[in-house]
Amino acid sequence: MTGGKELVNGTDLNPACALYEILTDTEWGYGQPSSDVDLTNFRAAGATLYDENNGWSFLWDAERDLADIVREIERQIDGVLLWNRNTGLWQIKLIRADYSLMSLPAVDESVLVRDGVREWSKSSWDDTFNQAFVHFSSVNPNTGDWQEATVNEQDQIGRAHV
Repeated sequence: MTGGKELVNGTDLNPACALYEILTDTEWGYGQPSSDVDLTNFRAAGATLYDENNGWSFLWDAERDLADIVREIERQIDGVLLWNRNTGLWQIKLIRADYSLMSLPAVDESVLVRDGVREWSKSSWDDTFNQAFVHFSSVNPNTGDWQEATVNEQDQIGRAHV
């Protein structure tokens, strides 16, 4: 960080700086080379966190896996630390309303037909629920190997209103 944005409110560490240290520190961090970090992206995320008064304080008084600390920071900042396969650099993606609804792609029957979906049917309210499957790749911080994972989340709140 530059311009004094390393500390938020003069006392708390900027979470972007904490993530940078976790990635690059060779003594207690992951020891990644700083050349593998998208510094422009980290500075932009850090500036946003600074402007939001989102500082991070943490008492590390017991043995704890670095991945747990990263997840705690991600939870606090409402964002993720990710390896961008396109750029080959570590980046921070903050989950913010930084998009236009009109710019998002629309999915309708024409998209389903184009993408090879041949058959679909509508369900009754009793059968409805929101479900998302997210398939992703991530680097195992202990081995450095890529691993594939899928997360499934269901929300059946629609059934409560029937």
